[in-house]
Amino acid sequence: MDFHNLAFLSVLLLSALGCCAGQKQALKSSSLESLVGKNVTFSTTVDPETEKFVVVTWVFNSGSGPISIISSAVGVNLNDAYKDRVEFDRTSGSLVLRDVTTSDTGDYSLSLVQEDGAQIPGETRLTVYEPISDVLVKANVTDPVEFNDTVSLTCTASGTDPAFSWMSGSDPITATDHLLLSEDKSQLTIASILRSDKGPFTCAVSNPLSKASSSPLSFNISYGPETAVMTASPPKKVHRTGSNITLSCSAESVPPAEFEWLLNGESLEKTGPVLKLEDLQVDQSGDYSCLASNPKTMRFLASDVTKIMLLEQISGVEVTGPTVALIAGNSTANISCQAAKGVITTTEWLKDGNPLSRSDRATISADKSSVAISPVEKDDSGVYKCMLTNDVSTDSASYTMTVNYGPENVDIKGVKEVKVGEKMELICSASSVPPATYSWTINGTQKDVTTPMYTMDKTAYHNSGNYECVATNSVTGKNATAVHKLEVVAEVGLSSGAIAGIVIGVLVAVALIAAIAHCMMKKPKVTESPY
Repeated sequence: MDFHNLAFLSVLLLSALGCCAGQKQALKSSSLESLVGKNVTFSTTVDPETEKFVVVTWVFNSGSGPISIISSAVGVNLNDAYKDRVEFDRTSGSLVLRDVTTSDTGDYSLSLVQEDGAQIPGETRLTVYEPISDVLVKANVTDPVEFNDTVSLTCTASGTDPAFSWMSGSDPITATDHLLLSEDKSQLTIASILRSDKGPFTCAVSNPLSKASSSPLSFNISYGPETAVMTASPPKKVHRTGSNITLSCSAESVPPAEFEWLLNGESLEKTGPVLKLEDLQVDQSGDYSCLASNPKTMRFLASDVTKIMLLEQISGVEVTGPTVALIAGNSTANISCQAAKGVITTTEWLKDGNPLSRSDRATISADKSSVAISPVEKDDSGVYKCMLTNDVSTDSASYTMTVNYGPENVDIKGVKEVKVGEKMELICSASSVPPATYSWTINGTQKDVTTPMYTMDKTAYHNSGNYECVATNSVTGKNATAVHKLEVVAEVGLSSGAIAGIVIGVLVAVALIAAIAHCMMKKPKVTESPY
């Protein structure tokens, strides 16, 4: 019988005796753990000072059968497989196993037999782990599309008994309907990936004695386009022809969206985020929009429509009116307004700078292009202005209308009384368009004066009388008259009648004195008494 079989039988026998004895365990720990390449110490509970042993036996059971490591009775018998790997303390029975490998994992039995034949058994289990290393995460899709792709992350690692866990950023991942974990948690599945699932994702792997993590994995998730917005500069809805307009389009998209430009829903065959429109004309008016697309997601999104209207600037405004003479109370006037170019939005009429209102005599057409006045009166004279407006321009033109009337309110201004020999001046006036012509009559006698002023350098008594001024309008064919009474007086201030009375009175007085003198000359002479 060889050494190994003898040792094995001894262990079995002693174990049986020891079990029957029911004594204490010889090993301090019932289980031990170690990493590959480390040294493991199997410590005993023996006190070498008080406890002596005649036999010490160590046996390893790897699962394929027991293997005797060492047996110490008369001498120390060491299994050749453990040479240079074992340190043995005969006094305590402890064992050091160096440079352990995973094949050293298994159950270890110790038997201590005392001098009296009593046995102290011991059992422990050693687990040797390969350290966790080479943690790697791979994804089935590296450039996913939001909503379209389901992404699976698989974590692999070297090492014994790896346990897997996942992190998103600094947050641990737990299983949900959206984030699915395999049974051993080595695989993370993201159902219908969202842009918020970009990561970084980290796989952490551990066993009882080591741990390691993968490099973080992030996704560039394609999505969009979303929120397509178009802007116009300048931001007006109505522009004059010849204007330049810049349209810009933006959208939220990864990768960046591509843009196509549309007018009234039809492609302009223009691409890019910016569209420059130059020297625009009326036929380029319409609804502008941009169509954003993502070549990765294969999705499209149109912006809201921006309406752009092109209007021609108003120019060549002309106001026309009557070309014949207008007579107040008799004539009718029609005034019209036109523009050579431009669409007219509003028309406004002014007279002498104030808004022209409809009246019983003045009628403004429904489209406000003309004004009719029937009949015209003198107050209708003035400047008529037509103002034409659209959203991009304003232009105007004027027409001056003259209404002929009169003469009216004929009046003579001057003194009522003048001293004989002084200068006399009378002025005749009348309200009339065109200005009236004048003629003068004095006491029924027509004078050769055709001016509104009648003057006389030196007056005489016979210049007293009625001065009549006749005003005539050559267009209306009307005339009107005013009469002014003038009296020429003496320098003392007496009138010619008074002077005549004084003369007559003086003549009467002279005659009376002469008569008295004649009577006195005919009276008899009386001789005075000397007494």
